[in-house]
Amino acid sequence: MSSRKILVFGDSHTEALRSAHKQRAASSGTTDIRVLRLLEVKSGKEIGDVSLDAATSMVAESTTADLIASTIGGNQHQAFGLVQHPVAFDLIEPAAASPHDSQSRVLIPYHTIWAAFERGLRKRDMRLVTTLREAAGRPIYHLSPPPPKESAAHILQRSESAFRNAGLATKGVTPAPIRLKLWRLQCAVLQSLCTEWDVRLLPPPEGTQTPEGFLKPEYYKNDATHANGAYGELALQQLEAVAAATSPAKETA
Repeated sequence: MSSRKILVFGDSHTEALRSAHKQRAASSGTTDIRVLRLLEVKSGKEIGDVSLDAATSMVAESTTADLIASTIGGNQHQAFGLVQHPVAFDLIEPAAASPHDSQSRVLIPYHTIWAAFERGLRKRDMRLVTTLREAAGRPIYHLSPPPPKESAAHILQRSESAFRNAGLATKGVTPAPIRLKLWRLQCAVLQSLCTEWDVRLLPPPEGTQTPEGFLKPEYYKNDATHANGAYGELALQQLEAVAAATSPAKETA
């Protein structure tokens, strides 16, 4: 285990890591990792642990030996494509043999969805990530969002209020292969932006995906879009492995 401290800041996907961290603290009292959710207002209620200003100060005061990580955002692909759109659509991935249904679905150009995702990510999520990156003065890490859940039955039975309010029960769930393509597209956009801003994107922890690429059911949280504490534990181990394998000298090279 590395002696470096790890600071993690993020939004709702942070909860998987927070759950794992609380479980660790209860059993061993470990203090080398801090997992903090950024403050935000949802449904008129303030949730989270720390303001962006406070998080930025914490990062600026960290040492070059400390690892800074982000789980900011991540649900754009779900907001875009979890609920079946009234005009059924599909997309073709470049240089991929992914199936598509051109008979009953409108094909949206890949670059069109890419542009929409990039605009959204630049507007909020990556602006926050780069704020932390600039405060750190060195490369930081960003965790890829968990893969989508394949089970439409699980999604329909356990969906968050935002998706119920969007008419999920009547409109239905977008077919899983399309949702998976949207997740892969978002990860590709993230990789492009992270490279641009000297942020290092980490993939989902090894062993958390089915052979097709979906989130394995044992890592489902009891909702439509998030991973659970078991996934969060693997993500913490992933960050610890990065911390153990890197050094401040390498990160600033």
